[in-house]
Amino acid sequence: MAPLIPEHEANRLACSEVVDAHYNHPAYEVAEFLAGASTLKAEELNALGDVRGRTLLHLMCHFGLDTLSWAREGAIVTGVDISDRAIERADELAHCTGLAARFVRSDVLALPEVLDEQFEIVFQSLR
Repeated sequence: MAPLIPEHEANRLACSEVVDAHYNHPAYEVAEFLAGASTLKAEELNALGDVRGRTLLHLMCHFGLDTLSWAREGAIVTGVDISDRAIERADELAHCTGLAARFVRSDVLALPEVLDEQFEIVFQSLR
């Protein structure tokens, strides 16, 4: 893992601080997601089309709701976020749902040093 520049480290810490508050906030609809709902917007689904069997890299995935929603759509997904706590929560959600997704803690600017594979789709959520 490449060391973060000071501003990015401050961002990582700030992002980690809000994860649990977001996870528990009704606006994120975690309970609905766990019951089978998708968090993807119609615009996102329409823009990407059929993702079944395609590799998808989700940048700034937070705690993985959209990443896992893409897995429900059949994509082979990798979610990336700068926050350690976000990745922990994403892994928990993947385990709870049984959805296959890989989550990587990284600054998106360090991805060339962290991931060596190529992806058919690179995605960033609207929210």
